[in-house]
Amino acid sequence: MVKKIFALDFDGKPLSRFILDQSVLNITIDEQQRKIYGTSTDREPGILVFEY
Repeated sequence: MVKKIFALDFDGKPLSRFILDQSVLNITIDEQQRKIYGTSTDREPGILVFEY
């Protein structure tokens, strides 16, 4: 379960950090829409959307 996401460059250097208000199991990023999608850790999982 994740509440922090770190963005790294191809050399492994940190670019930014995102702190989420809910835990997620999996994530995917839509860079054009500037959104992070994640699977919730609830008993009945759903899709969470975070804007950045």
